[in-house]
Amino acid sequence: MSFNDASDSFTFLSSVIPSLLLLWYFRTRDLRPEPVRVIWITFLLGVLTIPPILLLAQQFSPFSSGISDPYARELANAFLQAAIPEELCKWLVLALYATRQRAFDEPMDGLVYGAVASIGFATLENVAYVTEGGMGVGVLRALTAVPGHAFMGAIMGYFIGQARLGDGSRAFAALASLAVPTVLHGLYDFPLFVLQRVNSGEIHDGVVDGAFGTLAFAVLAFEWLWVRRLVKRLRAGQQASLALEAARSGRPRMLEKQKSITGLGKVLAVFGALVATAGGVVTLGVLADLVLGAGLPPGDGGEALLGGTLLIGVVPLWAGVFVFLVGLRKRVS
Repeated sequence: MSFNDASDSFTFLSSVIPSLLLLWYFRTRDLRPEPVRVIWITFLLGVLTIPPILLLAQQFSPFSSGISDPYARELANAFLQAAIPEELCKWLVLALYATRQRAFDEPMDGLVYGAVASIGFATLENVAYVTEGGMGVGVLRALTAVPGHAFMGAIMGYFIGQARLGDGSRAFAALASLAVPTVLHGLYDFPLFVLQRVNSGEIHDGVVDGAFGTLAFAVLAFEWLWVRRLVKRLRAGQQASLALEAARSGRPRMLEKQKSITGLGKVLAVFGALVATAGGVVTLGVLADLVLGAGLPPGDGGEALLGGTLLIGVVPLWAGVFVFLVGLRKRVS
């Protein structure tokens, strides 16, 4: 992506800001806020799910490509190319990292970490889409796909929290933590995939456009309402717990205070995040070309491509992550 003019910079920022706002929203719903370091590592692990998601989608591709009926094929694509790979990789971030943190000690934590991991994935995905499609795509995705990922991640995290800390059936909650967001994701993508076929002329049906568009927004609205209820329920549980702690201790409120990040720390964190995102976009673009069949150019061209990707993609990605983490550690003493 070019940053030679203000328009390009604004387009880039428009792809990142929706994720940052959602990140702020979910973290502030938690009455006992999670450690900043764990939040951002979960976010970055969500970003790094994209390469394995692409690899899984490629492996599943043959299963749907042979289906002749366009509706059935797009239903298969919605689950095999998007819902299953994406939700599985995000679930692994929670299961293998977030739930193993000492800070994961109450049900609300699952909802927060689930949303954060999904927002990490959605951020880099959104940068790629907005870079290619421009501001129109950015505005549309800011209102649909990005919050949709956050809602599905929150639902996933809610069930993971119940599986670890809840009072009900933990086996059912563990199964639901992957199955429910996967089903919701597939039901959201299926009508959108069909509409793509309508626009390309493969499907000719005047009723499809409005009906399928309504179905996608209905799924998104259902997720939003469900997450609102979950947040309200879990916050009520936190408030009851805090009231009990206050009664036992004789103090009005017992919340763990976190030292604020210094001005320099904030600058480093923002700069590192932008550099890491730009490097990730470059790396993702090259990886997508390789995975989807373009392959390496023959001879010196292949070596040049790998060297260039390392120099302007992989190195900035990890250097940005490092600077970002350094910034988070600079706190008021």
